[in-house]
Amino acid sequence: DTRTKLDGRNWFINYATDCPRDKNGKTATDIMVEAIVGPLREGGGLENLGGIDLASGPLSRDIGIADYDGDGTEESSDIYWAGVADFYRRLREGLGPKRILTANMDWDYLHYINGANQEGLARPSDPWNEVSRTVNEMIIWKRLSPLPFATIAFVQYLTREEDLLYVQMHRLLNGYSA
Repeated sequence: DTRTKLDGRNWFINYATDCPRDKNGKTATDIMVEAIVGPLREGGGLENLGGIDLASGPLSRDIGIADYDGDGTEESSDIYWAGVADFYRRLREGLGPKRILTANMDWDYLHYINGANQEGLARPSDPWNEVSRTVNEMIIWKRLSPLPFATIAFVQYLTREEDLLYVQMHRLLNGYSA
């Protein structure tokens, strides 16, 4: 994801299970879950919010071998993925069963996520292909996930010539395409 790169360096939140801790002994997961869930608790400024969208981001990118615990030795990304699973589990626990959580197409975690954020629903090269792919992925997600289904899909990246397809794509998604 080019948004996480700066001068050839990749920037990620270290969700690894043995990542360095802050001065209070908290991991990145501890801090992130509290920052997200804290305002949603009863009495919090966002207590009436029905869910959150993590959008797209580095959670579903395998960053490979790295020094996850800061000891100068590289470790396998397995500890990162175990940490991502822990993040999703703790976030779902904090949100509770009634709030919606959408994120990337993180198939390994669909038992914590209600649905996906599908940005770029249609691309200029072939909008019908993109729409059918997205619809099919969401149908599969709905069938595989034990949670109530919710998803976000954005129609974007249309060229001038494709503007006329815009209405037809919306009709397809709503189930009444011509």
